[in-house]
Amino acid sequence: MVRMLLLAVMASNLLTACSPALNWREVRIGDAGVKAMLPCKPDHAQRKVALAGRSFEMEMLGCESGAALFALSRVNVESTGALQEVQASWQASSLAAMRAEGSQGQAHQLKHAAKEPAPLRLAAQGSRPDGRPIALQALWFAQGHYLYHAAVYAEKISVEMSGPFFSGLELP
Repeated sequence: MVRMLLLAVMASNLLTACSPALNWREVRIGDAGVKAMLPCKPDHAQRKVALAGRSFEMEMLGCESGAALFALSRVNVESTGALQEVQASWQASSLAAMRAEGSQGQAHQLKHAAKEPAPLRLAAQGSRPDGRPIALQALWFAQGHYLYHAAVYAEKISVEMSGPFFSGLELP
């Protein structure tokens, strides 16, 4: 009896190991052809947002998988001279929404991204509206007059979540 139970547990563990929680697939946002890898079939949405005192139509792709939310968004800033200001506003808004208790940002290399504003990779810890903890790993980058935001939100973000997502970003 014990042997059969042990075999059943081992078989269950093997089956669990073979069924990936994150099923990565290639997606593209907008006509610009920016490619990303998402671990689930994304929902598409558009909405008006206020950034840097202006109104923008934000295009978004996103999905939830493995207890994490993955999102890729973009806005058409129309003026490359305003990209830095809009990025700073978007960053501040994102951190405020999660009640961030601090953040760490660093420059990020992304082939074909604009040099100004330079791609910025950021990590932050905060809390959800119900008080539960939330972590963010995000990347802001620009190409032409578009500003992009790639983000992973989860209680705890693993390399298995963030690695393929951020390394899978490709600009034409």
